[in-house]
Amino acid sequence: MICTLPLLSSLSVALRRAEIDVLTNSYVAPILSDIGYIKNVFLYQKLKHQNLGKLRTIWQSIKTYFAIRRNLYDYIICVSSRDLALSMTLKTKQRVAYDKSIQGVFKYLKIAAVPWCAESHEVMRVWLLGGPLGLTVESPPARTPQLAPFYPRVPGGKELRIAIQLSARKTGQRWPIEKYYELVSRLSESGYAVSVLWAPGSQTNRRHPGDDDNARHLACRIDSSKVNFVRTLDLASLVRELRKCQFIVSPDGGASHIAAALDLRSVVLFGNSEPAHWAPWTDGNFIIKGLNNRVDTISVESVLKGLEKISELQISLPGGL
Repeated sequence: MICTLPLLSSLSVALRRAEIDVLTNSYVAPILSDIGYIKNVFLYQKLKHQNLGKLRTIWQSIKTYFAIRRNLYDYIICVSSRDLALSMTLKTKQRVAYDKSIQGVFKYLKIAAVPWCAESHEVMRVWLLGGPLGLTVESPPARTPQLAPFYPRVPGGKELRIAIQLSARKTGQRWPIEKYYELVSRLSESGYAVSVLWAPGSQTNRRHPGDDDNARHLACRIDSSKVNFVRTLDLASLVRELRKCQFIVSPDGGASHIAAALDLRSVVLFGNSEPAHWAPWTDGNFIIKGLNNRVDTISVESVLKGLEKISELQISLPGGL
């Protein structure tokens, strides 16, 4: 969802009187509710995130659908084929979708098609959906932190704080826990404040893996007043903790994009995903790609060098790296 914000913010500027509504899942919705240019955030709940029971979750989705259906939209922008199918039951003057989604019966309907550019960065690929509304490739979105104006940093004095994000949904993006242990130990022993963040649950949960076991493993071995361990139950709690930090080390994933959008400088670890497509859309980050698409080949030394660079030597361990 973070990769769509440059498109939405640019549309809010280009179409000054436009009212922008967003349909998203309940996990993401809380961090969109305070964005000034979004009028309504309509939410549905994925079954893997549901805590109401299946019947109540389905009933909530039905209510959301009819709330949206009451509106007449000038444009409905469809990011996926499923979005396009849903839009066919809603009232709009114009639908916008990727050309690859316009298959079958959709080919006979009036839909503004934009090219699907598989090799583009996700932000630019989504940006193309704004073409029929006046946005152009010649004026791409600025690499600015999209959430920072709505979520200002929490004042914390002069102490630097580094967030260390443990969790990654995809197995190929998970950095080994022993390397996290070495990283956190060396930073805390050198006097730097560290917040260790992770998603709740077990790594064996296929739908929504978490890192309770890994966090417990680190907490038992690291005894330092400089290290806070924070179990981020949802994206709102993740944002709350990130606002206390200036820097982050994170595997490629949602947390790294949220951190960059909050104006944190990031060291991002990539395994079997591509930085050209998924690197945070801000400047001043340090991207490390593992050898042979393996995140476990990334060394602690290279991460520390990345922190030194993004902090402009505010972070530098005694004796060098």
